[in-house]
Amino acid sequence: MRIELATIQDVPELQELQHKAFGPQCIELGWEDAPPMTESLEHAYEDFAQCTTLKVLDDEERIIGSIRGHVTDGFAPASKFRHLTNSIFAKGSDHIKMRLSAQD
Repeated sequence: MRIELATIQDVPELQELQHKAFGPQCIELGWEDAPPMTESLEHAYEDFAQCTTLKVLDDEERIIGSIRGHVTDGFAPASKFRHLTNSIFAKGSDHIKMRLSAQD
């Protein structure tokens, strides 16, 4: 597993991950019109161009997690986080560290 910068070509897969990550909860809560579920691909591309997005790849090069935010003075608060695993974040001295563990 590794973490790297996402590219514009990743946007459709990132949006699909967003639907997988938030869809079940939105449906359960009756909130199918929630922004993570209704965002258009066009808006996803626009948002991507304004943010820094990291992706988490599994050993088979599939995107299994992502985080995006605006970087200001070397710090990026996490504004959008999508994942298919449990996660723990800790702010490091100059970066955010992400530890992932597989769900049962």
